[in-house]
Amino acid sequence: PIDSLQKLFDAWKAVNTTDFEKSSFRIYPNPAIGESLTVDWPETAPGQMKMLNLDGKVVFAGIVNPGINIIALKVPAGTYTVSITSEKQLTTVKKLLIMN
Repeated sequence: PIDSLQKLFDAWKAVNTTDFEKSSFRIYPNPAIGESLTVDWPETAPGQMKMLNLDGKVVFAGIVNPGINIIALKVPAGTYTVSITSEKQLTTVKKLLIMN
């Protein structure tokens, strides 16, 4: 068991945190009111965005381009998770609150 834990720890240490921090996106306003939100994607290549409700159902999926993206949404008020996966397969997840 210790050997397997050591391997997991070594793999975890090997993750380049600089790449992870660079891939972080901004989403605003949060909480969002209305039917649109802005996603600021800092990467140089498009990313795959998914928005899930608390039941794990995908309520939105699409591509975000580098820079500012205005996303039109028609979802009920609630708490959602937004994930964007970069070209390097790094995924960043944020929580979003929608109030109507």
